[in-house]
Amino acid sequence: MFSTLARLTRTAFNRVTGRTTETVVDGPGGSTLYTAEEIEAAGLERISARELANEGARRQRPADKILKSTRTGVYGSVRVEWVETGRMVWDRTAIERRFREVGEPIPRKPADPTIRVVLIEQPAPAAIEETAASVGGEGGEWVTDFFSTYRPAGLAAA
Repeated sequence: MFSTLARLTRTAFNRVTGRTTETVVDGPGGSTLYTAEEIEAAGLERISARELANEGARRQRPADKILKSTRTGVYGSVRVEWVETGRMVWDRTAIERRFREVGEPIPRKPADPTIRVVLIEQPAPAAIEETAASVGGEGGEWVTDFFSTYRPAGLAAA
């Protein structure tokens, strides 16, 4: 509970002050095997899927609150079951106790980078023309492609 409160307080403070503990890093090495359009489509699909997952989680939380206090049994048209699995988890309390006993800090390492997809606003038409001149050279042709994105003709989806 305290760690959740501390994390929320730190997050709110970072939003107000503009500080962040996140660092954007380059993804896996090597060149990509996909076109910009395929990557864009995958990013849009991920955003859509994340929104659906968030909505599902918001709807599931109140139901779980009730079900977690319920014993195994049949309730109307549903059966509630508590099932033990073979999955093992670390006993963090025992690990912390053991490290405290030997007087050493608990070893930690940074988490692996995660993917974050951000939907960006379309640039204003003036900015597009400036970009066209800088990217496409002298009057490169720009078109609105299949994804309703204004981009150089060479990058437009066929």
